[in-house]
Amino acid sequence: MTISDFIDILHKNRQIIETLFQRRQKSVYIEQILPLLNYDNEKIDFLVENEILIKIGNTIIINDIIKDFFEKFTNATEEINNEYTEGLLKDLKAKIEIFNEQRSIDKKDEYLLKIKTDLRKIGQNIHSNVNQIRKNIYDAYITEKNIKIRKIILDENDRKAHQIEKLISTIQEFIKSNEWEFFRKNAEDNTLEYIVTNLYKSINVAWRNLTEIIQKIIDFHNKIRLQTEIFKKLQRIKHLKDNGTIKEYTNIESILLKENALFYNDQQRFNYNISVPFLQSDEGYYVIAKVKEKIKEITTIIKPKIADEVSELTIEKQEQNQLSINLLKLKQQFASGSGELFDFIENYEFEQNITFDEKVTLFCKIASLYNTEFDHTGDYKLINDIEYAVIQSNK
Repeated sequence: MTISDFIDILHKNRQIIETLFQRRQKSVYIEQILPLLNYDNEKIDFLVENEILIKIGNTIIINDIIKDFFEKFTNATEEINNEYTEGLLKDLKAKIEIFNEQRSIDKKDEYLLKIKTDLRKIGQNIHSNVNQIRKNIYDAYITEKNIKIRKIILDENDRKAHQIEKLISTIQEFIKSNEWEFFRKNAEDNTLEYIVTNLYKSINVAWRNLTEIIQKIIDFHNKIRLQTEIFKKLQRIKHLKDNGTIKEYTNIESILLKENALFYNDQQRFNYNISVPFLQSDEGYYVIAKVKEKIKEITTIIKPKIADEVSELTIEKQEQNQLSINLLKLKQQFASGSGELFDFIENYEFEQNITFDEKVTLFCKIASLYNTEFDHTGDYKLINDIEYAVIQSNK
């Protein structure tokens, strides 16, 4: 059979395969699926001959290899409940009984494979269900705003957690039973022992996680109860306030006078200098681009205001006070000498008195404009709490 033939068979018989996959934990009799095939027994025989389906007495199942593939691909996990636990144990015992009574070696191997597959899936389902419960309770408490719905979800997942505990206890008791011990000795299979060992490991991990989950559910319930009580108190206070009797029936005024909480303070913001190495990095470039885009967005939204008329005298004063330095000339003078760029600017005799911050600005401008003409050593120095790169001329 080619891959194309196999896919074609699956597609043509997708309805019966989907039905059997959905009911894979239950016994499905041939009579139950005949209506899906228009009572055509030849189609069933064809699927059995091509090992798409496996016929066991009067029942029919999907080939375990195909079933495992569908479960992994669709991430299908059986929800653990009373029906799952009872059906699983009943099915497992039936397969063990058939294995013990079977005389054909091939048939014994077939049922042994089914038993090992079931045991493997028990551990997988327990692990998946525990993780899903943990996700459900955290999602319910964090994202669900309706307290009643939150409590319903927590209670439902608490029930599921105890159901998993019941399954674990049932499996542990069964593996310790004489029936299992007789089967284990009869099978004499190393892989079976390995699977059981892994199942015990999964059970132990799940048990610890369940203990934590159940405790977390209790904590969440306590928090919900506390929040509900606080909400009810606030409602009573609001009712008294609306009626104008809050001062008469409560001591809230004296309590608020003693309260020093900062719940209603404005958010505090702290300004700090960004280091030059950070601005030169890829992350710094991303921040600069983001700020530039934000400024552009703001300037396009805000309409510019028309300034008042400015006198010629004012313009003359502003021009006199404005810092005017020829950056190209300053760069050429630095390039003709030696030493570091920052030291050069720091000790340069400017015609005007400029501050240290203005010198830092000059350093950044020259380092940025003539970046390719300088030699960056990769070292950094610190002055007045400002870290700067050591830059030398390319002579």
